[in-house]
Amino acid sequence: MLQVVFQGIVTGLLYGIAGLGLVFIYRATGVVNFAHGNMLTLSLFGMATVIALHGSFLLALVVAVGIAALLGAATNATLGLITERDELNLVMATLAIGLMMRGLVTLTWGSQTRNIALPFPGGGGHLGPVFVEWSQLITLILGVVIAASAFLLINKTRIGLGMRAVFESEPHARLLGIPVRRLRVYAWVLGSIYATLAAVLVVPQTYLSENSLVTFALVSFAAITIGGLGNMFGTLVGGVLMGVAVNLTALWFSSSLANTATLLLVVAVLYLRPQGLLSARRISKV
Repeated sequence: MLQVVFQGIVTGLLYGIAGLGLVFIYRATGVVNFAHGNMLTLSLFGMATVIALHGSFLLALVVAVGIAALLGAATNATLGLITERDELNLVMATLAIGLMMRGLVTLTWGSQTRNIALPFPGGGGHLGPVFVEWSQLITLILGVVIAASAFLLINKTRIGLGMRAVFESEPHARLLGIPVRRLRVYAWVLGSIYATLAAVLVVPQTYLSENSLVTFALVSFAAITIGGLGNMFGTLVGGVLMGVAVNLTALWFSSSLANTATLLLVVAVLYLRPQGLLSARRISKV
């Protein structure tokens, strides 16, 4: 069972990192991005195409990150055209953008599944009673590094501190001279990039299709719900809990019940603590 728990922690960390991408966007804009999964799908299909044509993983990674950044900036610009910026309109707009991206994926690549192999060594070794594959260990280390960079960015840079100020009170941030409009662009770009990095690490564990990363993004939504909307550490905790719960469900019952386990965990947390396990307090906007 420890083997399954370790695998769940590795996968759950990636759920959490994808959730951090959503948190970046939400902190600076107040928008919950329901196009997240389709953005990842489009970026990763672009990556798979570059690998097929040129065989260079590094070049393909740069292309995937570039596509993600462009899609994030384009989505922010599209949302800026909406005059009535209430939450429902913005959410529906992200849904519409996601559907357009999905249609583009289907028209360009069809419904064929693809695999993206990471350039990691094979084999593994024992870590106590747990056999750890080198690819899993490297994925875990990279996940920790990526998550740590997100925390450093939000807590130690001007961009991150500006996002925190906007999250607390956008009117006060504007009075302090913080460039809110520019921060929104940064948030969409960074949020899309972080989620794409998580997707790059998770796809080799599964496969790439027009639906696989949408499911991945939905689980990251669940991680945010469990951890507390807007709370970065809580999002990582929620992601790890999701990963472990899904893997244990597959071990004890059936992999077909994994989505049920996800839903039950979310419902249980919302019943016991509606604001999430580690909710971030937010000052009401006036």
